[in-house]
Amino acid sequence: RIGGADGGGGGKGAAPSLRVVGKVTAWNSTSPNGEGGTLHAEESSFSMVKLEVDRSALVPTIKPFSREVDENEMRREMEAQRKLDKADADELRQLLEDVRAAKREGRWE
Repeated sequence: RIGGADGGGGGKGAAPSLRVVGKVTAWNSTSPNGEGGTLHAEESSFSMVKLEVDRSALVPTIKPFSREVDENEMRREMEAQRKLDKADADELRQLLEDVRAAKREGRWE
């Protein structure tokens, strides 16, 4: 979540902030024989907040451990996801408008 001066960043006039939430497992990747790691802690929730984020400098840097990420492919996937998200949001907006119209016209029980 990225907040700004109009909300999500601590109120009016606040510096933009970046909040990351998710699930995490802890692994011990150091083993005497150099083989795979061992699970150190079960899955748990986490969150991080960074204050005063320069939003123009944010660059996607998520890389899986197994392979390098093709930057162009990631951009294509992100664009496709944005289109799906926009379509879902538009569908929900239309549904809400249909319900409001039905209520105004007395067709809603």
